[in-house]
Amino acid sequence: MANEIPSFLYASYNLFMYLQDNLSINLNALKTMKTIISIIFLSVLFSACQKEKVKSPFHDGIAWTGSNDIANYLAMKGIGYLENVEREKAYVIFDEAVKLDSSLFACHTALAMLSRGEKRDYHKMMAKKYVEGKNETSRLFVSLLDIEWDSTAREKRAAVWAKMHEISDGPFIHFRYATSRSDTTEVLQELDKLEARLSELKMNTGHIHNIRGYIMSYQGDIMGGANEIEKYMELYPEGYNPLDSRAEFYLIAGDTATAIEYYKKAVNKFPFATSARNSLEALTKNN
Repeated sequence: MANEIPSFLYASYNLFMYLQDNLSINLNALKTMKTIISIIFLSVLFSACQKEKVKSPFHDGIAWTGSNDIANYLAMKGIGYLENVEREKAYVIFDEAVKLDSSLFACHTALAMLSRGEKRDYHKMMAKKYVEGKNETSRLFVSLLDIEWDSTAREKRAAVWAKMHEISDGPFIHFRYATSRSDTTEVLQELDKLEARLSELKMNTGHIHNIRGYIMSYQGDIMGGANEIEKYMELYPEGYNPLDSRAEFYLIAGDTATAIEYYKKAVNKFPFATSARNSLEALTKNN
């Protein structure tokens, strides 16, 4: 494991360079964030080395992990970021995971979904290469990359998630299955089932409250939805997306000033939160 650690510690530098090339952020902010991210990754490294291996209580899920313990830990962290719609974090975490273990096809699949052009093509190729011989659920996950984004894409993807859910009781699959349903009543029912299972296992359910909050607001229950987002903030205080979601709810309620304050909080927590930054710029450009 020792000879793999240096590559892992370059993660903060990789994020710094990637964001400098792709986002218009003040250079001083980037330098500050580089230091912060270095501390975060060192903390993750320490946690990964201290973690005991625990057998999953779920069966026939996507084979996210391989033979490298640190890469496996990163893969699990990346799943959490995906569920919490923190795609910037997920991209960097998964990218570092496949540098440590290029055979992690599920991480390649996630990276392909988060990428465009040659990057997407590369990760799709790697996902297809390394999923060979894996279980059906894993192969179905990779098959999502073959679905073209057209008017039938949502229906086709929903069918794949339904098939995966028939095979596996994994929480990531259940969450994606729930959110892929076209009937909001069914979405809420499945989220309730998943929340009950995760709560029993003492697993975090913040991301469920986030989705439930938005659905309730779409159904006209703004106050109920806002309460769900407050619960999300309570369960995932380290994330920036709860603050972004709370800002959106203030916008829905017509309170632009408070929405701006929460977008600022999201950006202060994670300066590369693209959605929050874009919303903040749009709301303040005329001020």
